[in-house]
Amino acid sequence: MKDNKSILITGCGTGIGQYLMCALRKDGWDVIATDKEESEGILRLDLTDSESIEQAVRKVDDITEGRLYALINNAGVAYAGKLENITRDDLRHQFETNVFGVHELTNRVMSIFRKNGEGRIINISSINGRVSFPEMGAYSASKFALEALTDALRLELKGSGIKVSLIEPGNIESNFRRNAICRNIKLESKTGRSPEIVYRKVKRALESRNPKMRYSAGDGYILYLRKVLPDVIFEKVIKHV
Repeated sequence: MKDNKSILITGCGTGIGQYLMCALRKDGWDVIATDKEESEGILRLDLTDSESIEQAVRKVDDITEGRLYALINNAGVAYAGKLENITRDDLRHQFETNVFGVHELTNRVMSIFRKNGEGRIINISSINGRVSFPEMGAYSASKFALEALTDALRLELKGSGIKVSLIEPGNIESNFRRNAICRNIKLESKTGRSPEIVYRKVKRALESRNPKMRYSAGDGYILYLRKVLPDVIFEKVIKHV
């Protein structure tokens, strides 16, 4: 364990969350893993359920004896499809999980960090939080919102000892496309990069004395193109990514 410091991670059932759980434990951190469904070694924490969030935070506080050091908001859901096929209920659920639940959980653990005078909040966003892709507008909207909340929170916590960072994965090998809720489209599988790249950025955000505001984790060239290309040209490029 890293100086008796513990980490709460959401969305550990599959994909990036599962990888982070295993890699951080192997690296010596005391990881409290959570997911929407409870399983062996994983606590239940459903971001769409306030009672579930409250119960999980109480358990975490007991387990860590009030010394939780870091929160990694990794859990999320993706709705895919043209926006004309995304219903109001779809968009509501998209935001309940990726934004509202993350916000509520973060606020729940904030009192622990405040009491201890230190803490790390790491929000796993996406390249979709900086660039909106066709047929991923609902997901991008939620990640844009998460980025805005994270930026404001970082400024509000200046001088508190609580550090806030964003990780922006690109195309990572995971169950993301398989688990996406599709509306009148079928997402093709793509070979992504190893989630190890996300872990390396998470590790920096956890251990650096002054962590960066943002860490790009793959496909950074898209962010570069967004910066240097005129909008009309960038839109032509992005349709074929």
